[in-house]
Amino acid sequence: MLVGHGVVQRSANHRSHCGRGEHLLLTVFLVYCSRSKIVGLTTREMVLFKQVSPRRVATKGRVRIVEEASQSHVDVDPEIDQGAESPDAESDLEEAAHVREEEGDSWVSPAFTLFDEAFSKILASGLVRSVRCEIPCRDYRAHRLPLAGLYPKNNQVKFRGDSGLEDGKFGGRESDEDVVGGFYDSGNNIKFSFPTAYTITLLSWSVIEYHQKYSEIGEVDHVKDIIKWGTHYLLKLFVSPSNDSTSDARLYTQVGTAGNDTKTPNDMNCWERPEDMDYKRPVSYCDISKASDLAGEMVAALSAASLVFKQEEVVYSEKLVQTAEKLFELILESTTKKDDEYCSGIEARKFYNSSGYLDELVWASTWLFFATGNTSHLQYATQMFTSVTSNNNDDDHTTSDQGFFYWNNKLIASAVLLSRLQMFNDLGFPYEDAMSESTTMINSLMCSYVLAPNFNTTFTPGGLLVQRVEDGASLLELAATASFLSKLYSDYLQAIRRSGGRCSSSTTTTHHQSFSTQMLTNFSKSQVNYILGDNPMKMSYMVGFGGKYPTQVHHRSASIPWDGHRYTCEDGHKWLNSKDLNPNILVGAMVAGPDQTDEFLDQRDKPWFTQPTISSNAGLVAALIALHDPPLTSAHSSSPNLGLDILGLFENIKL
Repeated sequence: MLVGHGVVQRSANHRSHCGRGEHLLLTVFLVYCSRSKIVGLTTREMVLFKQVSPRRVATKGRVRIVEEASQSHVDVDPEIDQGAESPDAESDLEEAAHVREEEGDSWVSPAFTLFDEAFSKILASGLVRSVRCEIPCRDYRAHRLPLAGLYPKNNQVKFRGDSGLEDGKFGGRESDEDVVGGFYDSGNNIKFSFPTAYTITLLSWSVIEYHQKYSEIGEVDHVKDIIKWGTHYLLKLFVSPSNDSTSDARLYTQVGTAGNDTKTPNDMNCWERPEDMDYKRPVSYCDISKASDLAGEMVAALSAASLVFKQEEVVYSEKLVQTAEKLFELILESTTKKDDEYCSGIEARKFYNSSGYLDELVWASTWLFFATGNTSHLQYATQMFTSVTSNNNDDDHTTSDQGFFYWNNKLIASAVLLSRLQMFNDLGFPYEDAMSESTTMINSLMCSYVLAPNFNTTFTPGGLLVQRVEDGASLLELAATASFLSKLYSDYLQAIRRSGGRCSSSTTTTHHQSFSTQMLTNFSKSQVNYILGDNPMKMSYMVGFGGKYPTQVHHRSASIPWDGHRYTCEDGHKWLNSKDLNPNILVGAMVAGPDQTDEFLDQRDKPWFTQPTISSNAGLVAALIALHDPPLTSAHSSSPNLGLDILGLFENIKL
């Protein structure tokens, strides 16, 4: 299911398919298509993808945009050219083509989307049936055209390439470090470690819970490839101490810079494709004690991913969890402090200003417990959870937005995981208080979603959940994760044959109110419906989906044509300031979206409306796979098939 970005290239007014080497925003709509090339891996470790060669098709007055799954995991020598022209199968594509009216001839090329096929299947086979789109959800079907192998070096149309291969050569340490790889986090070319780790954690969680659904749509290998792309990078970011001391342990927090408003070319004042970057990209790093939030998120990501790979890649899974344990040990040994460098490096605070680190410590220890079965991690998680929810830490602001799940706060998500543990395992001492508190917190959250008037919850006039945070997270990002959590919790309840839950509140009016699993599912669908087009703007906020969607996405590669020319830092600004449509369509990218009045401005120079991010798209992936119809069960089965892997998290646990 991760849908990525397909892009179609027009000749004069061309739109091009996103290809290899750009921002690969991870998710079922993992937006962007740009991944930095990972080097230094063995042949067996290389995550390689096949891509169909583009074909030039002349049409009269219209452009046929063909989008199909075009990647698979292979083990080959990356130096060997695997390319071959895809046979012309135009007649086979008639039924599956997504047709849009345009002027002139066009390049017809498959999307560079790791999950385009899954995206098609989810929308055509699942969500279109169960999630209503007021704007017709049309013409997205699974396409299976013969693949030509790896993106070949001799491809006729090289509109994408590798990027960021010098990353790490301008770090602040005695020697250069290899931090090539990973993901560009949004429409710029900076790589932030914090949202990358969060994205990998959330994607891994969705696979662990809904492995059956990914299997049913044939996308398990694809989503694993994306997760591995991220974990390979995360492993590079952690520099272990050279001895027993933690003094020289480091975390790389950021690659690239915003330049602090200087005129020196950098990733913010340049409007340039990643492949064309020719300026220095400094590397930022922090001591463990000054980046406990990042360290905790990395522990969570590596731990969750280790569960994803545990069955088929045991050695790699063990490597991930061993690294997570070592990093968590360093966190506990450090004296965490909050100063100007706290939170993922000095400059990163301007973009991802974490309000606290305690939620990441709860999140990290919870995932580490699931990955190892070590009850000491569970004891730490539950004790810390109780402490945080009791507001016993004056120097940390984790509780300020504890009802929201996004890159900055994972406390409510940790509560969901602890509630899951309580539901499916009868835990006793010493976990009762934390488990009771987590259930109370989650039930209150669910009630706030579906019984809004009594919980001071607000929605836009069009029905989008409004959750206010101070750090600039978009409404769509928060709505997507709310959709995921509500559907997931509904599945938990149904799995243990409960019809709903009771609201927990100190007020008399809400104490006896309750919610049903159907209410949670309806709420979850309503938020995804809004994102996909059931909103006052009658617009899908997922690029490339529906009849109307954003056309001026704030994204460097989307806005600069792939015409064989290299454009400098200054050259690119003519596209930033242009009012023309983006020449490249990032199929599958969810933009920031509307404001609290449902208003939306489709303008490239307004990123608060039109910029996509990997973290927000990860939430949409999770919501979509949760809402996808599960595989059919036998008519004689006594248990409902929710597509939920009930035992997935508990394999290592012996309580």
